[in-house]
Amino acid sequence: MAPTISINPYVTFKDDVAMEEDDKDENEDYHPIDVEVNDGDIQGERVENTLKLSFSDKLVDQMDLSMNNTVMVKLLGRSIGFHTLQLRLQSLWAPKGNMNIMDLENGYLMVRLTSTTDYVKALLGGPWVILGHYLTVKPQSPSFSVNAPNLSDVATWIRFPSLPLEYYHK
Repeated sequence: MAPTISINPYVTFKDDVAMEEDDKDENEDYHPIDVEVNDGDIQGERVENTLKLSFSDKLVDQMDLSMNNTVMVKLLGRSIGFHTLQLRLQSLWAPKGNMNIMDLENGYLMVRLTSTTDYVKALLGGPWVILGHYLTVKPQSPSFSVNAPNLSDVATWIRFPSLPLEYYHK
């Protein structure tokens, strides 16, 4: 029988080990994802002084489930501190569940939301503006790269003040 590893994207490994079983039952943020690891799913080799690990496609697919409800965000035209952006996102989105933010390269942030409702609101509830600059929000995907030169598409809201009613159609 293959061992099963529980992965919780919202609780660190250290916290998971330290957390008592009763606390896991009471903690609403504790939603582990069971990953079945078989012989050969993880291959390791030493390259110089570094250990290189390779994972099977099946295992990678199972671990990708932990990235559900994750968005990638970037503030266009301005760079602000991580803590300030975190506070602004918390204020703008007012998530019902937890929101974990990780600072990435090139001004990108990875935001994991515990609630699917919060995730949908973050993706579709815009436009989001922070300090007068638009915040781009994209769903996380395996092909995402912080080194991509330009955004390929951006959802934009356009306002036409005083648009005559005869030109308005839903």
